Amino acid sequence: MTTWMRNMSVLGVAVFLAVASTGCDDDSKNNLGSTTTTSSTTTTTAGDTTTTSSTSTTSVTVTTVTSTTTTTLGGGGSCACEVTFGVTNVETLGALQYDTSYAGVGGGFDGTAGAVDCTKLAGDFAAFNDIEAETKLSSAFISAAGFTGPIDVARCRYTRPGLTPPVAGDFPITITDQSKPDFSPASATVAVTNVGCICSGGSTTTTTTGGGSTTTTTGGGTTTTTAGGGGNLYTVTFDLADAVTAGALQFEVNYSAAGGQFVGAGAAVSCTSPLSAGGAFVSFNDVDASTQLNFAAVAIAGFTGPTIVANCTFDAPAAPTAGDFAITVVDASAPDLSPIVPLPSVTVSAVTPQ
Repeated sequence: MTTWMRNMSVLGVAVFLAVASTGCDDDSKNNLGSTTTTSSTTTTTAGDTTTTSSTSTTSVTVTTVTSTTTTTLGGGGSCACEVTFGVTNVETLGALQYDTSYAGVGGGFDGTAGAVDCTKLAGDFAAFNDIEAETKLSSAFISAAGFTGPIDVARCRYTRPGLTPPVAGDFPITITDQSKPDFSPASATVAVTNVGCICSGGSTTTTTTGGGSTTTTTGGGTTTTTAGGGGNLYTVTFDLADAVTAGALQFEVNYSAAGGQFVGAGAAVSCTSPLSAGGAFVSFNDVDASTQLNFAAVAIAGFTGPTIVANCTFDAPAAPTAGDFAITVVDASAPDLSPIVPLPSVTVSAVTPQ
């Protein structure tokens, strides 16, 4: 297939998707946190008259690190949520389409059809179509240069009645089509990487413990602060150890032997990279269920080792050692896209108490 034919093919698919379902804007939307609401009731009797008054106060619960969270929820109200979707494995995609069922969740995505409130996070073009009659959200992405997972691809707003927020498992996903930039078959996996909600309008009592977390609940003119205990925070520093210049780097970290977990989950894991200051695109994905942290970086200008590539916050009862983090380099290439052979080494250079 000639370059012209390929470009026309990509353009034709983009136009078809644009006509079938108008896309959403690319502007970022604020992530949502959690809200605690408490109520107090006062009864006053004077003579033959009894007066009952209720006071409901809503406050934000700020949790620095959370090991265990138990929530008791009252009736009424609703949850305003942001649902984030991502490619969770290492794969480069030129096209991706998937359907998300929300039949068992209750409520629905904000907006309808092509006006559904979704934001594209990856790819050159994206289209979203909320088919309410089938309780199904269809999403499609196209990128001429391709985008590489693990990476978040979309964030959509969802409203659910009641005060019980949905979880990632409430949104089963079916991939309907996918291919690499050269149109060869791809093997990506897609999942909900994060669900953030604000639930309000009813009564909520939240107890958070562990990991040095702090929960503040305000209600009825009284403020109570409860501090959790147990965990300790450490900064784990990852280095590209070899003297190579990389344009792309991907590695996996198995931390099952470290006796703790990275703070945050999915793409919201508490990690930063100094490579970002140099114009590199960096993504993280922490899969708690398999105790695996995924790292991916792409830099047009490249970055040269030895250099720090990531700093992540780890929560554990005792200080882990560098050897507790098993690192596997999955892929590395030079800025000209030629493979780096042999694959460079990535090591933990420091574990520092915070």
